[in-house]
Amino acid sequence: MASPQVPFQRFLTLTTLASLPPVAVFFALAATGKLTWGLALLSVAVSVGVLGWMVRRGLSDVYRVLQFSEILARDGQASLPAREMTGLFPEFTEAVTRLQTAWGRDRGRLGARASSAETILEGLPHPLILLNEDRQVVRATVGARALLGTVTPGRDLSSVLRIPQVLEAIDRVLSGGNRELIEFDIQFPADRSLNAQIERLPSPAATRLVQHAPRAVASLEVLD
Repeated sequence: MASPQVPFQRFLTLTTLASLPPVAVFFALAATGKLTWGLALLSVAVSVGVLGWMVRRGLSDVYRVLQFSEILARDGQASLPAREMTGLFPEFTEAVTRLQTAWGRDRGRLGARASSAETILEGLPHPLILLNEDRQVVRATVGARALLGTVTPGRDLSSVLRIPQVLEAIDRVLSGGNRELIEFDIQFPADRSLNAQIERLPSPAATRLVQHAPRAVASLEVLD
């Protein structure tokens, strides 16, 4: 992970606020004659330098954690080795370590569930095509691919199934319409009569994170 950029204005503000008490003390000592002005100014410079160094290290840890959380939220995975932390705030390192452990455990569980769902989906008796809100193919089961040929995820369904009444029905369902049942014929890869039952799927809770999630499913059935 790249070193985070600490905003200079924030660094300057925090350093100034942290330096005010010792600066006031040294100036007061110099004003009362208990400390020479030269020594007071030297003490001020040393104090400000040390405090600035500590503030810079502390802010680096804060912005490393922020950067880590942003990458984790955006990409679903991120790594922040403990050695990248300065150690000034050990609580940050412990919190990030716990978060990484919990996230890895949850990803493992989700992966296992996804694998189970994949197995169940492929085992369903009817060919299925899952579509997103733009009518693009998200997923096609083995049965659907055997029935229609190559079904490429990410492409509009019209590139595979050029049946106007089916496409119009899907558009109506995606626009909020009720379930539709369409009977139609295809000539490729073989002459067949089919039924397509099209249903809208529930909207995902985190739309931003699953913007390509299925929003409709077309279940196909070959008519005898």
